[in-house]
Amino acid sequence: MLGKPLKGWPALIALGVTGLLIGTLLSLWEFAPRIYTRVTYRPASYEFPHIPGGASLRLAMVHDVLLGRYLHHGEAWYREQVRRANAITSTFAPASEITETRSSPPSALPPSTVLDAMDDLGVALENLHDYDQAIAVMRKKLSLLPRRQVDPAAPVDTDFDDQAKELRLIQETGNLSPEMHHQYTTRANLGTFLIHASIAGALSGDAAAKRELSEGLNLIRESIRLNPGAHFGREKWQAVVVQHFLAVTELPSLLTEFDMLGHPMEDFTPLFARNSDRGLNFLPEYLDADVSIEKRVFLRSAIVRISPDPEWVAQVRPVVAGGVAFDEPTLALIGMWTLGGGPNPHSALALAHICEQIGQYPLAWEGYERATELSEGFSKDAAIRRVLVSHCESRQNAIATHESPANPELWQTTNRARYKSERAWADDYLSRYHDWEAKQIAAGIALDSPMFYEGFQRANVPLPSKIGNADIIAFRELIPGDSLFEALLDVLPLSLAIAGVMMFAGTFSIKWK
Repeated sequence: MLGKPLKGWPALIALGVTGLLIGTLLSLWEFAPRIYTRVTYRPASYEFPHIPGGASLRLAMVHDVLLGRYLHHGEAWYREQVRRANAITSTFAPASEITETRSSPPSALPPSTVLDAMDDLGVALENLHDYDQAIAVMRKKLSLLPRRQVDPAAPVDTDFDDQAKELRLIQETGNLSPEMHHQYTTRANLGTFLIHASIAGALSGDAAAKRELSEGLNLIRESIRLNPGAHFGREKWQAVVVQHFLAVTELPSLLTEFDMLGHPMEDFTPLFARNSDRGLNFLPEYLDADVSIEKRVFLRSAIVRISPDPEWVAQVRPVVAGGVAFDEPTLALIGMWTLGGGPNPHSALALAHICEQIGQYPLAWEGYERATELSEGFSKDAAIRRVLVSHCESRQNAIATHESPANPELWQTTNRARYKSERAWADDYLSRYHDWEAKQIAAGIALDSPMFYEGFQRANVPLPSKIGNADIIAFRELIPGDSLFEALLDVLPLSLAIAGVMMFAGTFSIKWK
């Protein structure tokens, strides 16, 4: 038949059948027209946690942290915690001795209740900004534990740029013994207290503060060696942040060139603008099921990844130097904000950069707004503050233009009014929450009583935002029909259209008898 002209009805039917086959194949394309249009909704892949049994991210968490919509204790609560912890530690040694470091550890481990109370005491003092006493309590606790020879200059015993290797190390570490648990918590707490107490002084050029900041970093690195999976991997990011600020003490220009995770300030271009792929892919099978390490790494491979700038890596030499799923540093920043040092502009700026890179523009705008609001904490140098505030305003203008090209000024005005309203509401809520704590303590109700917050919870709506559907991905199945009949009907529109076009065109070339 090749080279011969098509003839009659058989040729026309052959063209029609060929068109049907071509249309059927093309209808497998996701965006092909269908009779049955079905969309399935699945959780985003970052809902599958990095560490088995660990926390997973919801975008509402970022919104709530930036706007202060999270519960934290007030001054009265922490003062009562100091009193309670001192009462427990005094059963082991006079309260005056708790802050004195022994020259050698005791032969037997002190009771766990005493060691736990020392942790509680240190955390409470730190939240009351009594850093000297908090550090003294942790140094005392460390002196009560068996000595461990740990070289602070040794590299951290894991490779955070190799996900499978990190997870295997966490799996091998397993559950810590009581003694090792306290070795870990003491170093983690003491390191954190030293960092919070010294970072401002170190950035101002105080040599003693810089030494304390370096000691704090070494203790955090030691705590990672002891328990690499603690706090869902948050401490490795704490180390990254401290490494950044230690580098800033030597090279102040880093402060205006990069955020504390290594994202560049100049010519900042969101990943979302450079990549047409949405990146926040759906999770196809399950959430935190008991899966192999390899399967976990594979399921999380769809999450959009963010990477530090190579120039920043060369200067800072962080423990995390490669690209990582965006939810890991995001969760760490949330944890450090809510459970550690509280609001600060550097964290807000880093969260804003992450959100902008993954296309969450309104969240990014809030991050820049919060960073600007807290801008006095950027630096004591007014010139540095002006540069960073100018960067935040520039990114906000770009976001507003993207979100509302016709009227970006109105978009910003509306969002700023909403932001201020929500911030005021959250501040009022927390003020009433702290007043409630003070009244309950004055009434003699124990902090751990199940009735301590019961009345407040009954009278008030929850402070955190509802999760909503921001973490749900709409996914269109390739063949969404529930039955073979429906699947066949799905291919008909495109198949019939192509068959019709081919048969119509064929009538002009077929020779009829």
